[in-house]
Amino acid sequence: MSDFNNKSKTAYNKKADDYDNTRDGQFTQKFKRLLVENIVLTDYSNVLDVACGNGSLLSLLNKQKHINGYGVDISDQMIKNAAVKNPGMEFHVSGCESMPFGNEMMDLITVSAAYHHFPDVTAFAKESKRILKPKGKIYIAEI
Repeated sequence: MSDFNNKSKTAYNKKADDYDNTRDGQFTQKFKRLLVENIVLTDYSNVLDVACGNGSLLSLLNKQKHINGYGVDISDQMIKNAAVKNPGMEFHVSGCESMPFGNEMMDLITVSAAYHHFPDVTAFAKESKRILKPKGKIYIAEI
């Protein structure tokens, strides 16, 4: 793991338990709302949130339509909190360059205010193409 990823992991592990009340957590709320307002969902879509944090975006999306939710984040503690917040959804500690999902598995991939943290956006694009279904979509809300 790169030095940048290690620093991010350490920082987000420290703020994970109170993330929604941190400056970062408050700041990302508008991006999550933007995504929720614009994403077109159907029931039982496979939705992957990359850099999912504590899983709050998946929670909001699941209130609109019942989804099969998946999340990845480099922070172990964020993933633990996301799993508690979203029982029945699947979460993994993972970067965005190589994710633990099968080919053409996801209907939708989301990234909320985290794309600027990705160390290799080309690798993320290739990995997204691999795991998205042929008519799948990526929604990115970024600064």
